[in-house]
Amino acid sequence: MFSQNESPSISRRAVITSAAWAVPVVAVAVATPLAAASRGADQFALALQSASITLPPNNIFPGFAYLTVTNTSPSALTAVTLSVSGMAPGAFSVGVGGGGPWRIISGDASTLVVGWTGSIAEGQSTPTLTLTVNYLGSTPPPVIGVLTITPVGASGVSSATLTATTT
Repeated sequence: MFSQNESPSISRRAVITSAAWAVPVVAVAVATPLAAASRGADQFALALQSASITLPPNNIFPGFAYLTVTNTSPSALTAVTLSVSGMAPGAFSVGVGGGGPWRIISGDASTLVVGWTGSIAEGQSTPTLTLTVNYLGSTPPPVIGVLTITPVGASGVSSATLTATTT
């Protein structure tokens, strides 16, 4: 214990030694979560039940496309966000049907963004995403549209392509 007249002194060597040991501890603490997050937990495969869909003209009935996401990583899959693009104003539109666990995050006349959260173990699949596809245009059939389903924020995952045709 120090008396009131004594002041604690720290040598320059002690300060430098402490700083030298503190920096690696901070670096390890920061690097570990980043390494764990980059282990491939967002790796998955998209599986369309069918790569094409045929619709009646002029929005008489919608068509349905079914998609699942299979976890191909060694870690549990906890969230998936997909973007469906290729729609054109006044032509094809896409929505989410079936009232399942997939939810619409955002959407406009050209792009629909849907998401799912849960826990899917390695090799397992998400619940089926039901896409409802309509033809809203007035152009006489046949009309062909290519809809691209792209994972958001998952590098290295291939997109799926759905071709919609009117009769």
